[in-house]
Amino acid sequence: MEFGLVSKEMFTVKKLDETKINLDIKIIQFQYNIGKILGVAPIKSEGNNKYKIFKYAYAVCWIFVVFGLMVFTFYTKWKHFYTTVTVHRAILNGAESLSEFIFLFRCLLGGLKFDKTNWKCFMDTLNKIEMKLKTENVSVKLNRKLIITEMLIYHSIFLILIAYDMCTTSMQLSMLFTHKMCQYYQLFQLIFICKTAKLMQRRYNFLTQLIKGTFNRSVYVVSKSVDRMMEEKLKNIFSVYQQLYTLSEAFDAIFGWQIFLILTCTVFSLLNHANAAFLTFKSKQVFDDNLHHYLRNGALYPAAYVVAVIFLVMSCDSVEKSGANVIAVCHRKLIYLEKSSIRHDLQTVAKFMEKLKPSFSAAGFFEINQYILATIFTSVTTYLIIIIQFE
Repeated sequence: MEFGLVSKEMFTVKKLDETKINLDIKIIQFQYNIGKILGVAPIKSEGNNKYKIFKYAYAVCWIFVVFGLMVFTFYTKWKHFYTTVTVHRAILNGAESLSEFIFLFRCLLGGLKFDKTNWKCFMDTLNKIEMKLKTENVSVKLNRKLIITEMLIYHSIFLILIAYDMCTTSMQLSMLFTHKMCQYYQLFQLIFICKTAKLMQRRYNFLTQLIKGTFNRSVYVVSKSVDRMMEEKLKNIFSVYQQLYTLSEAFDAIFGWQIFLILTCTVFSLLNHANAAFLTFKSKQVFDDNLHHYLRNGALYPAAYVVAVIFLVMSCDSVEKSGANVIAVCHRKLIYLEKSSIRHDLQTVAKFMEKLKPSFSAAGFFEINQYILATIFTSVTTYLIIIIQFE
């Protein structure tokens, strides 16, 4: 059968930026290996009893170390608050400390037991997606240097904040152990979540470009052989979309509780720092003597927490929108396939994709999208008003 009017660029699709793709994978693998050291990701030990014993011994010992630091920090804080701190400050500090303890234990127990299957599903699915997109053989020499440089920047900023905190705080060092440890784990989880979300977003965007390139405006009449080619490509697109949905489900199962606890810790930290800044500002003498304390609690840390929450929420929201955009492009391309038998297949694929749209939740309590930002900041503002009213 003869071909009708078909563009020469019909199957030409703008390729993914290979540097970014390879860097995506390297960063996730690098973060995963760091997660093993921190105890938040499981250490592989299939078929080797010696390594299984080592894995559990390492995880259990690390949990006991963290628990010991928690008890020591809590005891030190209790002695300090019991004699020098007002009731409302003790309540806010206690709530913040408790949320941090729960967050740390959830991270460590997730790597030891709860998220073991989900982590395996996550990494296996990620490898399957890269095999389908044929990006596993891409070689970029600067990847390792870029990864190390990026991680050094994150850690340098974190260490600078710790050094500034140690120099300006009036609290004992022993009272900050678990607080700083929790902040580091939050930083690690935040980077992992944002990088993984970016990885998924790029692949959804690639599917969008693939659909646009395959079913473009230049096709008016096609032959059966071209239909078969487009049908095969459509199957591959849907297969990758299914794998991305599986990846998003594993991601949600692993990080759902962490996201919820990070947001909870953030709310308590914002209230605690705002309360400390308000008490400092209320006293003229204290304010003049402790301007750095006011700036830390009233500006530096609140700004850092707000930026972190925005990055976290918008990263998840961008994946959700990118997944929905793939479906929207499928529906828009139907008008260019009036005379092709592939139209019904594309319509069916779009219908099934509707049921596989990515979405993320905070352990099932609420959806993670840009609308939740307004809720979080409204709640924080309400509590701040209460703090100011009751001084």
